[in-house]
Amino acid sequence: MPSSSFLPTREADGANKILAEVSTDPKQLAEETKKAVRDKLAELWESSIGKLPKEYQTQIYHERAKKQLDHFLEFYAAWVPLGGDYARAREEVERLLAGRKALRDFAPTNLDDGGLPKSPFDPARATVLRLPTDKQGKPILEVPPALVSDPKLRFNKTEFLDAVSLLKRVYGVQELLGKVPQTRTLARMATDITATNAENLEEDLDDKQKSLDFPYFAILLADGDRMGARLGELKTIEAHQDFSRKLSRFAQSVQGLLEQTVYEGSPPPKPHPYRFCVYSGGDDVLAFLPVNRAVACAKALCSAFKKIDPALSLSIGIAIVHYREPLSISLEAAREAEKAAKNKSAPKHEQGNRLAVALHTRGGVPLTVVRSWDELSDPKLDWDTLIQAYRQQAVSRGLAYELRELAREWLDEMGKEALNAEARRILERKKGRGLELPEFGKAKDLEIYANQLIIARFLSGNLRRKPMPERVLEIRALSPLLFRDGRPFSAADGSETAARSLPLPLPSTVAGFVRTQIGLAEGKGFTHEQLQNLHGLQVCGPLLARGGEILFPAPRDAVIYRDAGGSPNVMRLLPFTPPEGAGCDLPEGLQPLQVTQDVKPESGYNFWTARDMERWLLGEVFVPEKVQGLPVETRVHVAMDSAKGARARKGSSLAWPTDPWRWAKAQRTTSPPACGCGSRCPTAKPPPPSATWGASAARWRWR
Repeated sequence: MPSSSFLPTREADGANKILAEVSTDPKQLAEETKKAVRDKLAELWESSIGKLPKEYQTQIYHERAKKQLDHFLEFYAAWVPLGGDYARAREEVERLLAGRKALRDFAPTNLDDGGLPKSPFDPARATVLRLPTDKQGKPILEVPPALVSDPKLRFNKTEFLDAVSLLKRVYGVQELLGKVPQTRTLARMATDITATNAENLEEDLDDKQKSLDFPYFAILLADGDRMGARLGELKTIEAHQDFSRKLSRFAQSVQGLLEQTVYEGSPPPKPHPYRFCVYSGGDDVLAFLPVNRAVACAKALCSAFKKIDPALSLSIGIAIVHYREPLSISLEAAREAEKAAKNKSAPKHEQGNRLAVALHTRGGVPLTVVRSWDELSDPKLDWDTLIQAYRQQAVSRGLAYELRELAREWLDEMGKEALNAEARRILERKKGRGLELPEFGKAKDLEIYANQLIIARFLSGNLRRKPMPERVLEIRALSPLLFRDGRPFSAADGSETAARSLPLPLPSTVAGFVRTQIGLAEGKGFTHEQLQNLHGLQVCGPLLARGGEILFPAPRDAVIYRDAGGSPNVMRLLPFTPPEGAGCDLPEGLQPLQVTQDVKPESGYNFWTARDMERWLLGEVFVPEKVQGLPVETRVHVAMDSAKGARARKGSSLAWPTDPWRWAKAQRTTSPPACGCGSRCPTAKPPPPSATWGASAARWRWR
């Protein structure tokens, strides 16, 4: 069993996977462990909610909350006989666990939440708050006034939280209030390291929230490279335990390391410094940081990770994001930066061991620069050199953009000597004092360097200038399409309640849309009888279509990966019976899927063509066509409050980030993509030639 050094502490989080040698019945132990974990979550709920005033506790449906907590955690277990070969047994149990995780058992639940508003943070769950009622006893769609008026809980009137979201809010207020910096505080810290959350609260109360000179902060994500391969080299239990202890010590040191690097000799706020580390467990780190200290923190983490084993390497992604951007979008930007640093699609010798920095300005195109740690050892390419040049005002703002323009217009046939000479001429004309350009082999190298200069200005923390017949319905996009989940279509104070876009519309959305159009086309009105007929209309879909060909979501039993030579390959996951003494916690009668190779799934194979799906179902083994899916464009929509004039909301702008589909590029090489759904439609005249879907127009064709 794991020692106490692997358990969660105030400095580090516990492991999300436990590998143990057991002498008791593994199935019984798995059940007991699952119960213990759920009991711990329930205990956390009781202790946190129990500290609230009685007036608040009466505003909560505790029974519904208990059911939601019981079904929240995902738990998987697998086991094999240890025998005399630990390395072989570990490999077998990892594969068995991977096969178990590829399947999910969905138990029927009755949460008694029909008609209640969904949680803005998890639309799959309804609110556990008791809604006030009007004089007729009908519920009013507002959070209980007692919770809204609490200055610490800071509820918005439309934050209908589920049990887990409510627990996070209450626990955060009770245990972390004043210890974790707000995103606005992190943005302030780039120019004033002594900034505190209290200043934000004073501005909110005085209605004098100022626009910040520097409104950006950084999200850092770090992950060890090829850790699975390193664990595979450990042949004994003792060696594995020793390696795990070193990883645990690294995780426990992360918070102190970040704190020391951020403050860098400056006195931290009293009574205690802020916690910048959101998560640290094993080789994974997530942290929110002031922008001007993000690269320094990345270097400190990389150096500390190397002390575990000099052969190990760490890939880090940093996303520079606006403090008002919804946190879900900002976190996704950090994940994309980390993915760029890992570079899984490249040959193995080019994967990992890199730092990726991505700049996401409001309304601008994202900019990402990736360099290996070896490249950054060159002072001319080191981030610190460029950041320092901006801090000392030795570089003009226009230098980077002129160099980038030169790179985009340059033809490599013109020679690298002339390219470097022209770049140096621009540097001299822009009076780039103390900055020495590296040698550029081609125009692309210069463009990357110019982008690095642009990002370095942000990292410096200084932005100031100086049975019926079946028919197929095709929906063709004439403009960007927007589909969202069940969150309310408004931005609350926390921004996280804004609607989130979906890759495809929900089946219920499509069904309602089709039935409405048919009802309008028939012209009979929406009487009770007509509504009953329309509700009986069976609608299947939606399915993505490209050039008249239906695309299907990739099957879960197909794993695309790259072999040792870098070529794409496919592994078919088949049900199998575990060997004697082995098993997993699937319901009785279900078999896990067998993972035959330890590989990382290749990204980009999100959809399969109908022909490829047919071949797969017939048992053929082949690499399908790579269809990543729909291009996505992020937009921010701003609403003006007519009652207050230009001010949309007290203390914040009212904005909705959305991800509409964009077809402009796709239409250059293929016919316009379409979203198709099969439906059993009655014989009726076609609907009008155009119809409205959200903010977009759609053209309908019947066949």
